[in-house]
Amino acid sequence: MKRIWFAIIFLAITIGFCVGEQIYVKKVYDDLNRQISEATEYEDFEDLVNSIVNMQMYWQKHNDILFSISYQGNLDDLSIAIKTLDPQDDDIYLKLQEVKACN
Repeated sequence: MKRIWFAIIFLAITIGFCVGEQIYVKKVYDDLNRQISEATEYEDFEDLVNSIVNMQMYWQKHNDILFSISYQGNLDDLSIAIKTLDPQDDDIYLKLQEVKACN
């Protein structure tokens, strides 16, 4: 009987971790998409620079956690695309769309 209870508790904890992981990943991707959408709407250069810097800091904060719980193949492309964003580029809006496509 103890084995059954142990199995039930283990299964509940495992399901809880899986659901929590999915909620966390969805929240990070939704926040990143929101930041990209806001950055593409900025006309002022200073706002665009601040938005990109904030996006890169946000990614840096969540990067390690995402790499530990998600498939790294997709994250590598996204990480490179975010880290190479430079507001000085002439085609920064195109690069923002590429980041959104990787997401």
